[in-house]
Amino acid sequence: MRLVLILILATASVSQGATTLEWSSLLRKVYDQNSDLQSLVRSRDAAQYQRSAVKSDYMPSLFAFGDRTREEQETSLLNKDLTTDTYGLKASWNLFNGFSTYNTVRKYNFEERQAESQIRTKMADLRYDLRRAYFQMLISQRAQRTWSKLLRLQTDQLSVVQIKYNNGGEALWSVELSKANVEVTKATIELEVNNFNTAKKDVEVLLGEPLPEEIILNDDIDSQLKMNVKGEVTDAHPDLMFLQDQVNEAWADSAIQKAGFSPNLRANLQWAKAKPEDQETVNDNRFSLTLTLPLFEGFSTINQTSRTRAVALSREFTLRDSRLRLLKNVEQARSLFVANLTYLRAKELEVKATNMWSGTIEKQYRLGVRKYSDWDQAQTKMITSERDYLKSLRDTLDSRITLEKALAVTEAL
Repeated sequence: MRLVLILILATASVSQGATTLEWSSLLRKVYDQNSDLQSLVRSRDAAQYQRSAVKSDYMPSLFAFGDRTREEQETSLLNKDLTTDTYGLKASWNLFNGFSTYNTVRKYNFEERQAESQIRTKMADLRYDLRRAYFQMLISQRAQRTWSKLLRLQTDQLSVVQIKYNNGGEALWSVELSKANVEVTKATIELEVNNFNTAKKDVEVLLGEPLPEEIILNDDIDSQLKMNVKGEVTDAHPDLMFLQDQVNEAWADSAIQKAGFSPNLRANLQWAKAKPEDQETVNDNRFSLTLTLPLFEGFSTINQTSRTRAVALSREFTLRDSRLRLLKNVEQARSLFVANLTYLRAKELEVKATNMWSGTIEKQYRLGVRKYSDWDQAQTKMITSERDYLKSLRDTLDSRITLEKALAVTEAL
């Protein structure tokens, strides 16, 4: 009874000064401090800037210039070199380059999308890691309450058996067995405390900072289990989007290489003033259209085009296999979760029934109708059902978050 009182007082003390942890706040902190996730965000930003930079090739280039040229005049009567100063504006515009710019923009757009998919996948992975540790803390917290309740029952049983033994109404082995049961339950509570602290350290690693010594978790396990895990595998899954964008990037790269077979048309304009030495300033305005057509480059363009096409085809096979594998993994995870949940519901009924049975046998023992072995058997069955229920609860929650990870579930914060 003294141990029970200590546990009650300790619980009351913790509740008064403890910090309540909220799931959304924890997840937000994990996202904010995770270096891998932040690196992926910066990679996405870099891809955005690169795409914007390539788009500038659609626009004409305009720049100011100034130069001085010196021309030898060997045929001149005075045999004097001619110096000319020229200054003004030049504009250049690539009118056609075989759609190279268009496909380059597409390529970097697909790279940006890949980075976005990687961000979503990383967020789902971090959510899984945190959710797993968080649920372990919740289960250990609930298990401590369950085993503390059982400890009170076993301590009460030991007191009753001890009194009967002292009055000559019970054998010594019944007292020793009751003591052993109490010690086993105490050890189980310590084990759950250790499980709680281990899960707490896992959360702290993800947060990158220590949690308060005294914390309270909102036990919403039952409500979580009532919520359906919605979602099917579609092309919007980040893993499939990443692979699809890799395929698209490879085909865009192949189109860029094919542009090497195409003609190139460039317009050049110049608005300038020229001032030959000892002469009047004159206009030096020019306009030109330059058309180039590659005829032979040592088969470089052919080989590069073939290489990028092979890469694209290889990635298409990878995408197909990954889609089938993902569908299989999600189906298996969903099936396991449903099976575990069904088993958990059955264990809940068993716990309720064994508690009723044990309570009935206890009353009959106190009245002298039942033997100690009957009470011990009923109580052992009740404890076993409680232990099995907690294990089933762990398995069910673990299979649930495994299914969520397979579906790449994330949360809007």
